Amino acid sequence: MGSGPGTGLSGTGETLIPAPPETVWRTLLDPDALAAVIPGCDRLELTGENEYRATVSLGVGPVRGRFVATVRLSELEPPRAATLSGGLDGPLGSAVGSGRVHLEPAPEGTPESTMVNYTYEVAIGGKVAAVGGRMLEGAARILVKQFFERLAAQIGGGPAAAAPWWRRLLAWLGGGS
Repeated sequence: MGSGPGTGLSGTGETLIPAPPETVWRTLLDPDALAAVIPGCDRLELTGENEYRATVSLGVGPVRGRFVATVRLSELEPPRAATLSGGLDGPLGSAVGSGRVHLEPAPEGTPESTMVNYTYEVAIGGKVAAVGGRMLEGAARILVKQFFERLAAQIGGGPAAAAPWWRRLLAWLGGGS
């Protein structure tokens, strides 16, 4: 990933949320609960069926600002999967992207936990893109971690847990479990 206009980010990951998939699903589709989960979210409003508009304050390194985000949920498979797509616009730049989230009962068989698998791709332009790929990748990892920590807290469970190290290694190597 280089710096400058048109910087692209992509990623995959998984995390364990201490609640059943149905509870996680309901939280992700509740605008009030979702507003509390999104890092930097100042306001979130439902603008249409499964469509949202948010005002968020974000920063990467020295570049900080308020942005207006639009998010649309599609390809809904309640309570197991959804695609999120949208954009972010502000005086410091813009971004467009999409991601897919899969919710499954935890592999350990504990019905009170959900394994959340996710993938995302984002194209970033403007001053924010000039920060550089490595810094943006680090910021993206931090925001994703904060999102899942807040999701677990919003549901009322314990903190979100990262996948076991060996699952992350297998995913990094391109293998499965």
